[in-house]
Amino acid sequence: MQLVDNPVNKFSNILQNPESDVIKKYISIFELKSLNTSQSVQALIDNFENLDNSDLLKHEVTYALGQMNTDFKYLIKPFLVKVLDTENEYPVVRHEAAEGLSNFCEEDSELLQLFQKYSESNINEKKYGLQFAGTREPAAPFEIEEIQSVKLLSELLNRKYWEKTNNLFRHEICFVLGQISKNANESIMQLKETSADQEENEIVRHEALSAYSSIADDKEFLKLFVNDPSRIVRESAVVAVGLIDYWNNK
Repeated sequence: MQLVDNPVNKFSNILQNPESDVIKKYISIFELKSLNTSQSVQALIDNFENLDNSDLLKHEVTYALGQMNTDFKYLIKPFLVKVLDTENEYPVVRHEAAEGLSNFCEEDSELLQLFQKYSESNINEKKYGLQFAGTREPAAPFEIEEIQSVKLLSELLNRKYWEKTNNLFRHEICFVLGQISKNANESIMQLKETSADQEENEIVRHEALSAYSSIADDKEFLKLFVNDPSRIVRESAVVAVGLIDYWNNK
């Protein structure tokens, strides 16, 4: 009975079950993150390969691990290094591993040497991820409070400026736009346009959808993407719709 009641086992079983949908698995990842124990860390690591090759879910696991207690560095560090070193892993998953590792790099010369090696990588999602080292949250190099100003927001949303940035930077801009409470209408318009732009990089579109769902309770718009050709985009849409229902029923 104790095993059944154990929350780590409960959420781990959901991740292991091939019949579990992407919404349940997504929620389970963040339930394990919130438990923040060595057992929940190990469960996330052990289930990384039980995610039906979903780049979205693998991305979320590496993100979650990077945000967990540094007391578990002995578990998290070798796993994220392995992900970062896996050449056939999806670039944004490796980027998230790099960003997660940066949270454990203080006074760690081994990690700093690793970052130096990959900072010269030709994979932008990984290369630029290392330039954000040392933060506990993924973010572009400006503060949420700064971007609340109409002037800075207008600069970020300027199409000419937008087109000059790389995929990762646009991904980070979308993340930040989803954190803004003021001037939300301008953010919403940009996030909707980015989500719908089939010529935009799928990682940027994924983040735009996720950010949009955090500031707009608009299931009908999100449903437009549940059959998108890009798996990470359609799974992001499915998860966003599912989370709206999940929180409304809590």
